[in-house]
Amino acid sequence: MFRWYRDAAKCYVYLSDVPVRGGNNNQNEPTWELDFRKSKWFTRGWTLQELLAPASVEFFSQEWEYLGSKTTLERQIHETTQIPIKALRGAPLPTFGVEERMRWRANRNTKKEEDNAYCLLGIFNVFIPLIYGEGENAFRRLREELAKAPDAWLHDTKTALRAYYLDANRPLIQRISGDPLPMDRCYINLAIVERSIRGNRERDSSPLSISAEPEVDSTDKDSQVLLPELFRQRKGLDGKPFVPKRILIRGHAGVGKTTLCKKIVHDFLHNGMWQPLFDWVLWIPLRHLKGNFGRIYTLQNLVKNEFFAQDLNGTHFSQALWKFTAEERTRNKVLFILDGLDEVSQEWDPETPMNKLLRYLLQQPQVIVTSQPYGINLDSLGQFDLHLETVGFQPSQVEAYVNDPHIMQDETLAREILTFIREHPLIQELVQIPIQLDALCYSWDQDLRQSDISKSMTTIYHAITMKLWRKDIIRLGKVYGGKSLNEHHAQSFRSWRQIEKVVREEMSFLECLAFTGLCNEVIEFNSKDRDQVYEHLSEMAGDLMHDEIMQKSSFVRSSDISLDDRERSYHFIHLTFQELFAAQYFVRHWARRDPISCSTLRGREPLSVSTTLTTPQEFFQREKYNPRYATLWRFAAGLCQARWSRNDPTFTLLEEYLQAWNAEPRDLLGPVHQRLLMHCHSEVTVSSDLIRGLREKTENELLQWLLFESNSESGCNLGRERECPEHVLNTILQKQSENTNFMLYVRYPYDQACHQQR
Repeated sequence: MFRWYRDAAKCYVYLSDVPVRGGNNNQNEPTWELDFRKSKWFTRGWTLQELLAPASVEFFSQEWEYLGSKTTLERQIHETTQIPIKALRGAPLPTFGVEERMRWRANRNTKKEEDNAYCLLGIFNVFIPLIYGEGENAFRRLREELAKAPDAWLHDTKTALRAYYLDANRPLIQRISGDPLPMDRCYINLAIVERSIRGNRERDSSPLSISAEPEVDSTDKDSQVLLPELFRQRKGLDGKPFVPKRILIRGHAGVGKTTLCKKIVHDFLHNGMWQPLFDWVLWIPLRHLKGNFGRIYTLQNLVKNEFFAQDLNGTHFSQALWKFTAEERTRNKVLFILDGLDEVSQEWDPETPMNKLLRYLLQQPQVIVTSQPYGINLDSLGQFDLHLETVGFQPSQVEAYVNDPHIMQDETLAREILTFIREHPLIQELVQIPIQLDALCYSWDQDLRQSDISKSMTTIYHAITMKLWRKDIIRLGKVYGGKSLNEHHAQSFRSWRQIEKVVREEMSFLECLAFTGLCNEVIEFNSKDRDQVYEHLSEMAGDLMHDEIMQKSSFVRSSDISLDDRERSYHFIHLTFQELFAAQYFVRHWARRDPISCSTLRGREPLSVSTTLTTPQEFFQREKYNPRYATLWRFAAGLCQARWSRNDPTFTLLEEYLQAWNAEPRDLLGPVHQRLLMHCHSEVTVSSDLIRGLREKTENELLQWLLFESNSESGCNLGRERECPEHVLNTILQKQSENTNFMLYVRYPYDQACHQQR
């Protein structure tokens, strides 16, 4: 019947209950319009398809006087029926949701109960046998048939997906202060990785280290890719044009990979980015797949649990979306964003259902995959059209961020911060990481203004952590001396010792968590990881609520606040903060000669933890060349000075630590030993006869390596690092090494880059 009306050239509607008063053919007559709106024709179930199916509908009065058409009367019809005008104008009905179309029938009735369902068959383009006498069962069969026709749910599915993204503020970027960050201040810098990623495995920098460098130059404009242009045609290495479809984006912790995903979702929903290319953008944090060992888990299960778990029609929505992604004619209109591949790439055995699902996701025709540079087997991922790297903030973006009144309301403080950054090369590297820059802005106070604060990375982090601990004293509801502490009390704590007395247990917990994670190469702590650490810490105060610390601490944050507390994973706000807390754990035990507990987490076995005890000195000798601990050793040098030297005027602890580097085993074949010691000495600002002697010995060995490197094809890599002493570089200049000029040029790009980008 619906098709019969749809194919008709014109449909005539005779309204026997709409008279034209006294033959008056004035269509603006109020009494005429009122009768039209009240006509029984708008209350009958079967007339719904008579209204919507034909392209042309003309209405006649009781006297067969022409009243108007569906077009000329669309305002009155819309106000009477609440049917959208675009539906009256012939928009395809599948573009309207199932529930919305159901509402069009809400005020309509039929003589036979079954016809309440049968009159909608054409509206939904489905068929069920007509069984008169079945009563309300007809509606149940209609619902069942709709469940088998996912296309009918596509509009509702898209609406529900949008609500999922927006209702819980999932694209929201949160600052350390807890305030939201405007999306226009979320700078995402992407650069093309030209050289083979597979050939880059010989690098000696740790994936868990601040010393790990990006593979591209963030200031090279030729390699930069703007986010809106990600899927535009470009030239390949062979010179032929191509349009990227499968994109791998790598980046170290904290440079903005998840922020990138959130910005894509935000710009797709609010700014229309890529909407001509894609009907759907599905952002899937892959960490959510953890914990599903051995389960039969399909894409439809994933879609339902990820996006529609709380929706009554979640099954219909997930089925509709699954069908859309599976059909050849439509699957190219779906962009999958698979966030955090490194977190799950080795989670499951090859033949498990979850591993098969992961492989299926990675094989999608339109996909963006984010990952840290380590922990993934590129050979198993299939071919990617484009390899990109997130490279953190550029100098001009650092300035724009600090000058933003949303970030720094006081212009004087903003100028102070920018001056501080320009004057200190080490800071210039740190603030390329967005969370580091935010921490610096939030923590800026008199501690950071001190003249000696900029002399090492440790003192900078020390000042930042002091500010964050003062904030957490209030958030944790701490009590000291029998009094509940308020903001005034917290701000009055000027020394580290004062703060440590108040948050000693929380500090010890975070130190143990950080150290255990570093030992196990864990930076994302799921509930099983945390339970194992909690069990190990059972000797601590019994009333210490570990998960409450995770929820309220400024030093860790959840990857997804929408999950239940027990389902959340947590990570330190940046890897360097985890390394700092791990270094505090190590130095605390080194100073006290307490044995270190080296706990091995076994993630697949709940509450299974293996612990061995070793002295700090034994641990150091065993692991000192392990790149995983490179930044920990650097912080340890600064902590030996900053935390314990105040009660140790002879610097015995610091001297002992620096001397330990010369003990066996020694790396004699590569520059690792020189690099580590160079970084350690960059954290030391005090001096004694022994420390001066150790520094001179280190610098002499460093000079020999620099001379060797400057005459090699690889260039002078150690000399490019900011920690390399300038007087050592001056010595090489005097020896007229061919590569020295280039080496010095690349060391100080900050001011030059600022001017180039303006």
